[in-house]
Amino acid sequence: MSTSPKLENEIFTNWESDINLPLVSIVCITFNHEEFISEAIDSFLAQKTEFPFEVVIGDDFSADNTVEVVKKYTRQYPAIIKLITRDENIGMSANLLDCFNRCKGEYIAICEGDDYWITSKKLQTQVDLMTQYPDINISFHPAYTVENCELKRDKIFSNYGNKIKKFSLDEVILGGGGFMPTQSLMLRSDILKNAPDWFYKYPIDYFIQILGSIGNGVLYIPSIFSAYRINVKGSWSTRQRNISVQKIKENLNREKKSLLNLKEAGVSENVINKAIAISTFKAFTRKFIIHELVRSLSMQSKYIGPRQILTIISLFFLPFTKLANKIRK
Repeated sequence: MSTSPKLENEIFTNWESDINLPLVSIVCITFNHEEFISEAIDSFLAQKTEFPFEVVIGDDFSADNTVEVVKKYTRQYPAIIKLITRDENIGMSANLLDCFNRCKGEYIAICEGDDYWITSKKLQTQVDLMTQYPDINISFHPAYTVENCELKRDKIFSNYGNKIKKFSLDEVILGGGGFMPTQSLMLRSDILKNAPDWFYKYPIDYFIQILGSIGNGVLYIPSIFSAYRINVKGSWSTRQRNISVQKIKENLNREKKSLLNLKEAGVSENVINKAIAISTFKAFTRKFIIHELVRSLSMQSKYIGPRQILTIISLFFLPFTKLANKIRK
């Protein structure tokens, strides 16, 4: 990835409309990302687009120097970067929602502070394709893995082939939160402004994917435009292994309630029950690292991914899950 431009005016060069009316808002939430945030911001600023974009960074009361690093960028790029700080830790979901509410763009691209983009054409390509598919509200692409600060080009998340394709809402629901890499997401901001109440009760990336897919599904772009960092301090994958079993149960209960609300969107009870079983299985296998072993093995194959393996295994346990629910009732 090339380094970011030295001057803000260099970024404006090819913008064909008012810099105060960004077409895309890049949302970046951070928490103790001092070591990684510069790489993320540099990858945003390196984007070459015909349209203006803004970068909305929400820091969730970091205890390290993340805010100080970001402030250096805001002084150099005041027209592009907006920093939001907190007086206390409000949590990832609340931080993300607040950033969404401050966005001006017609599109929102998401990238957490410990991930980054690997090409300057990501935004332009994604916007161009979503313009070609006006019935689609959300798009995504595969991502490379980053381990120990090394980009692993042989380990790819969400690689579903080399052709542009659409996935249905049911496929997204059954795919779980890992169906689309979060730092690959681009969605139309209107869907967030008109989101149903259930979304705000648990606005994690899984339900962002679901919300965007209601209607006509999701657009898959086969180009690898981003990098997803795993097993680093403060990363999502690390946090999932460190949370308590009780917290896992609480999260699963919130997720179940949100999934049940999807009946209003026409999702069948069968799909919802399968999704609940899959989420339960994944949550506990992730806690005990089995999920990572499956993911590592599946990356050796071009034809089957961790989503498919875990789905097959979890569906085997579905009858037992239903029986357990009946007994509890």
